[in-house]
Amino acid sequence: MARRITVRDCSIYDVPRAGIDIGTGRWGGHLIEGCDVFDTVLETGDHGSFNSWGRDRFMGSGLPENELSELALLDNLEPTVIRNSRWRCDHGWAIDLDDGSSNYLIYNNLMLSGGLKFRQGFRATPGTMSSSTIRCILMSGIQTAATRLPGISS
Repeated sequence: MARRITVRDCSIYDVPRAGIDIGTGRWGGHLIEGCDVFDTVLETGDHGSFNSWGRDRFMGSGLPENELSELALLDNLEPTVIRNSRWRCDHGWAIDLDDGSSNYLIYNNLMLSGGLKFRQGFRATPGTMSSSTIRCILMSGIQTAATRLPGISS
């Protein structure tokens, strides 16, 4: 577990799985900016150029959905920011927020292939995720799995 890690101004390519993987993202406060991440996920179909997963205490709790978003913030105290970067993943997702990844601010990114996956998490941008708050250029779309995102058609 870590908090407030910065990945800035780098190129990551020709890797077998994710270019950047923060796992559960526990504690949060990470900053990823100015990165060029491509030719990733070369040996699997799972992951993306950026990958995270939640699986925090709210997963499988059986609580009503309106109570789950507060539980997600117990594990991710500060938002993780992904901005001003270029992502390409021909074998997975450009940005893969999997299994309850929560508390992300994602903006000013170029996703050339793979798109954005947001599955079962909360607070992926300020408040709710909508076409006005994502502010990314998507070349291949958004997959929402079990989560409905207001204002965005998948």
